[in-house]
Amino acid sequence: MAATPIHWNLSHIYPSTDAWEKDFRQLTESISSFADYVGWTKPSELLAILQLEDRTSEMLGKLFAYAKMNRDIDNRSSEYQALTQRVQ
Repeated sequence: MAATPIHWNLSHIYPSTDAWEKDFRQLTESISSFADYVGWTKPSELLAILQLEDRTSEMLGKLFAYAKMNRDIDNRSSEYQALTQRVQ
């Protein structure tokens, strides 16, 4: 008896790969924004840095979950293998 393939509904994370790509571009911009705080000396900037880190971490988690879970559905999918490698 053949195993039933696993299929997740990941549309609540991203409705499409295009939406994933949009967030991936935003993640890249968000990461580069950390450079704005190099050498910061103002305690008031701490909140901004922590909020940026929270947003970046949340987006990274979503990007990774979507790519990895889609890859796990079918490891032969070069599209999702590539997305997973990019987000790693």
